Amino acid sequence: MQTITVEYRGEEFELKPSFELFMRIEDKVAFNRLAAMVERAAQSDEGRLDLPMSQVSWVLYCVLKHCGVAIKNPMEAHQALFANELPNYGEVLGGLISAYYGAAPERPIKKKSAKAK
Repeated sequence: MQTITVEYRGEEFELKPSFELFMRIEDKVAFNRLAAMVERAAQSDEGRLDLPMSQVSWVLYCVLKHCGVAIKNPMEAHQALFANELPNYGEVLGGLISAYYGAAPERPIKKKSAKAK
């Protein structure tokens, strides 16, 4: 899986998405909804993300926690968004979506052969 660079408060962190991160995010935000909203924003003239900021904040909170950042709660991520302390959050969201839909099992799935009786 690719690595995503997260800029937060002037520092860069490397994020390697994992299934655990995806599960944590999807506790509150469905990836299909996130993907649809990001795609719609990319296609609009305004480039506006039509997703509740509380959900964007949750996703970024999960990402920062996964990177090892000492962030206390989603409200801190929300405040960082509006203070422009997460300047590449759009790239991070795009990278997460790519990683989520492009993810393959780490080990090949073994097929069980049907035994003749």
